[in-house]
Amino acid sequence: IDMTPLLHALGDGSEAVADAAMDAFRRIGLDAFDVLLTGLVADDAAIRARSFQLIQGMGQAARSSLLGALRSSDPRLTAPVARLLASLGAREELADALLVAPEPHQQGIVEALASEGTAAGSALIGALLQAPPERQQTVINALAAIKLRVDLDRRIDEAMRSTRDPAKRELLQRAQRTPATPFGVTGDAPAVEGRRK
Repeated sequence: IDMTPLLHALGDGSEAVADAAMDAFRRIGLDAFDVLLTGLVADDAAIRARSFQLIQGMGQAARSSLLGALRSSDPRLTAPVARLLASLGAREELADALLVAPEPHQQGIVEALASEGTAAGSALIGALLQAPPERQQTVINALAAIKLRVDLDRRIDEAMRSTRDPAKRELLQRAQRTPATPFGVTGDAPAVEGRRK
C-alpha cells in the first residue's frame, strides 16, 4: 500500500486533514514506520514534526527499527533518529554507534547524547574504553561536547579508579583534560595504544 499521500496529508494546511492523517498512521502502527522515516527528512516542517511525533508514539516497539535506521546512508536522517533513540533510553547503543558512524553522521548522534547529560557521559566513557584507536578522539570530542552541559569529572574519576590498565587510565586522563567544547572531528590527538608486556 502506497502511504505517500497519507504522509503528505500530515503537512496539509487544514488541521482536520493533518489530524485525520495522524489518526490513520496511529491505527496502522509499526507497519507505517518506513514511510514515517522518510517523513523525518521531508521538506515540509509539519511533516517532519508529525512524523517524529508518530514514531515517538510507537515507543519501544520502534527501537529495533530505529537502530537499523541509524545505519542509514542519509546523514539527514541521523539526527532525528538519534533523538528518538535517546528518548527511548538507548544511550549505550548511540555511544556504540559513534564508534562506527561515518563523519557526516557523528554530529547528530552527539547532539542526541548531549541532550541526555550525565547518563550519556557514562555511556560514552564505556564506549571510549572499547574504542579502536582511530575512534578514541571522536569519543573524547563527544565527551567534551557533553561537558558543556554537565560536569563529567566525577564519572571520569570513578572510571579511572576502577581500571588498572595504564593505557585506559591514560585515555581517561586525556578525556578529563580535554576542555568543554562543541563537538567537532577536528583536532584529533594521537591514539593511546595498549602497552605490550
